[in-house]
Amino acid sequence: MNLPLKLTVAEKLVQKLYAIATVLAVPLVWIYLQQRARKEANYLQHWKERFGHYAVTDLSRLSTVVWIHAVSVGETRAAAPLVEHLAQQFPGRVLLSYITPTGRLTGEALFGNKVKHVFLPWDSPFAMRRFLAHFTPKLGILMETELWPNLLIQAQKACIPIILANGRLNEKSFHKAVGLRLLARPAYARLSCVMAQSLLDAQRFQLAGAREVKVLGNLKFDLSLDSAQLEQGRLDHIKAQAAGLSTLLLASTREGEETVLLKALEPLLREDSKLRLIVVPRRPQHFDEVALHLSKLFKQVCRRSSGDENFALARIALGDTLGEMAYYLGSSDMVVMGGGWLPHGGSNPIEACAAGCVVIVGPHMFNFAQATALGVQAGALLQLKGATELIQTLYQIRNNPEKLSAYSACALSFAAQHRGTLQGSLAIIESYLSAVEK
Repeated sequence: MNLPLKLTVAEKLVQKLYAIATVLAVPLVWIYLQQRARKEANYLQHWKERFGHYAVTDLSRLSTVVWIHAVSVGETRAAAPLVEHLAQQFPGRVLLSYITPTGRLTGEALFGNKVKHVFLPWDSPFAMRRFLAHFTPKLGILMETELWPNLLIQAQKACIPIILANGRLNEKSFHKAVGLRLLARPAYARLSCVMAQSLLDAQRFQLAGAREVKVLGNLKFDLSLDSAQLEQGRLDHIKAQAAGLSTLLLASTREGEETVLLKALEPLLREDSKLRLIVVPRRPQHFDEVALHLSKLFKQVCRRSSGDENFALARIALGDTLGEMAYYLGSSDMVVMGGGWLPHGGSNPIEACAAGCVVIVGPHMFNFAQATALGVQAGALLQLKGATELIQTLYQIRNNPEKLSAYSACALSFAAQHRGTLQGSLAIIESYLSAVEK
């Protein structure tokens, strides 16, 4: 499946040096996990998997058909359409791997026991060899931007084709790949296929070394929101509307953004008693920190995890649960997507559009550049320069039903128009599976 790859002398040398470095770094990886565990205890759960040691399971006795590497929360959600389809087609024979505990928790909440959940090991030759030998996948699928040189080398030796799905390569990552071209070019060249989100992404992948690149679009447009959660959110939204409240959601906020956004929003929230706020941090490790920050600004904060029946009417609320984004979107009039108000790269705005919300994003959306540009062009997204402009915009639209309705309609239309990437992706995946099964 993988075409022969010719390496230069320099590339071979760098590849060997990288392999040696990853082996020597193993003690440092263990130290890193211990340090992270001081703040996030989950980092030491299943720690043996981080070094390529896995317990014998029913799945490992069966031949794994498809392995999908989903990294963290964003990639796990992006992989959902693929995972759901493949889990139905190959029950008990789909493997989902992660790097972060938050990603794993998200995957377990979304897919439960439909698939096997594991951590991908540190990218040393020995760990990756053990990983592939244990699960023996027929096909590997990496999500979006993941690239591990030793993994790709070991997969090629084991004759396992590796596909990059929903591929994106932002400007910063592209320049990094160019700077590390002696290591990056062979790695990209070992990919059997790159399914790129856009023509610009495809061009960057080809310049970085990828040999087989196809432009399919953004898989996130094919995400299906949990219908039961969405309906429950909409019922709570009706309750809030009946009480005269309009709901503003700060969704997937990242480190430091809550401070910036809440400082800007505080005067508006105190002035307008009919404006309701829900904050949903991206990382569960920050739930308590954000709760404390909210309580300093506002006396009463209702946490979703408390099970309070009045959550739908709470003026200041914290969405401190995993896997309930559809509920929060359904309960909201306006959504301010986190990740883009400080230079984190943004968060996926497509789900909020699919829920028919008014969607507002910040200036730093470089990880979602194409989706943002298309959304702004379609009138489905409002991209603002900063917190000051956000407040000005909220003053203009929060009590304007006509504007809210118009933005909502554009968001729904935008999300529907760009669906279809899933079918193209599955067709390519099935062609590779057919080839390896011959």
